[in-house]
Order: sequence, then C-alpha cells, then structure tokens
Amino acid sequence: MSIKSALPAIHSEAGLSRYLQEIRSFPLLDASDEVMYARRFGILVIAKPPTDW
Repeated sequence: MSIKSALPAIHSEAGLSRYLQEIRSFPLLDASDEVMYARRFGILVIAKPPTDW
C-alpha cells in the first residue's frame, strides 16, 4: 500500500540552486575578518585554551 502526499515534490537540483543563489547575497570574509571572529568566539586557541574547557 502506498501513501501519496499532497505536498509538491522537491527536486534536489532546484534546492541546491536556490541555496547557492541565496548564499551569494552574503559577502565572503577576508583572512583578517576570519581571525577576528575566530578569536572573538574562542575557536582560535594560540597560547592557552579557555578555563571552561
């Protein structure tokens, strides 16, 4: 027994194209911005990890 859905079928290529189109609206970070955000959020650990690790 098969169950038919009332929802439209989603094609993966269309979804991927839409995703790529949407993410193009956001600017890419340059290297200095990446380092700044990494340090701000504690991802980049140079000397000593945070005490709550």
